[in-house]
Amino acid sequence: MKRYPPIPAVADASDDLLTGHLWLLELIDGWHLRFRMADSGLIRFGDRGAVYDDPDELPDAYGHAVQHVRERFDPGGAPERGRRRN
Repeated sequence: MKRYPPIPAVADASDDLLTGHLWLLELIDGWHLRFRMADSGLIRFGDRGAVYDDPDELPDAYGHAVQHVRERFDPGGAPERGRRRN
C-alpha cells in the first residue's frame, strides 16, 4: 500500500485537489477497555489503570462498549483453560 501524501492547507491547495486519489486519515479517539470472564462467569471490566468490580464504578464513557460486550459475549465460545480449540 502506498503511503498517503502530505496534507496541504486548503488555502494553498491547487484546483485539482479533489481529482485522482483522495486519502482520508481517521484518528480514532477513545478509551482503552478490557474485559475478562472470571471463573464464576462474571464479566469484569477494566482499563489501563483499574479493574472495576462494581458496574456502577465504570465511567459513563464505557457504557455503550460494556452493553455491547454483555449482549454479545458467548461464554460457551471460550476455550477451557489449558485446552486449545481447533
